[in-house]
Amino acid sequence: MDGGLYLIAYCHLRKDVQMFAVERIKSLTPTDHPYQMPLHFDIDAYVEDALVVMRGKRITIELKFDKATAAWAKDHIWHPSQQTTKLKNGQLLMTLQVADTRELLGWILSFGSGVQVLKPEHLQHAVRKEAKKLLAGSQEGKRQFASEVLQPGNKRAIVGNVDHQPNLDEWEQGFKRRKAR
Repeated sequence: MDGGLYLIAYCHLRKDVQMFAVERIKSLTPTDHPYQMPLHFDIDAYVEDALVVMRGKRITIELKFDKATAAWAKDHIWHPSQQTTKLKNGQLLMTLQVADTRELLGWILSFGSGVQVLKPEHLQHAVRKEAKKLLAGSQEGKRQFASEVLQPGNKRAIVGNVDHQPNLDEWEQGFKRRKAR
């Protein structure tokens, strides 16, 4: 399960069977109290919807990978429910039935611009929203860097200074040109 060690056990707090990441367990207290998993507990059914670890409501997702991403995505079995169809121009269509979790969102985003969510619509919106937040964070990081580097009188400052909002795209292009020299 993605390189981690997990314990599936009864949780007294939630009064249900839960999955625990072993590295997050802070302490253990051995007791003489016996516990038996519920008789009809099926570990395979318990984890079947998880893409990696997280569990949630099962949804059917449909993804389209561009040619470059499809070249390596097609050779990996991401989930037992995975079905793939090769499309023209080397693209790949992938359908999975997995848990609707933040883990799924992160997995999709890990493919960057090489993947497009076709279904379901709510997942399309979630990916778009998260990508916008990533971009906004990136832009904020550029602004913070620019405010530190582009001080008045700084000879390295090529575009603008703190008195003016620098054009960060121009600044990046100028930086890349200088670095290439």
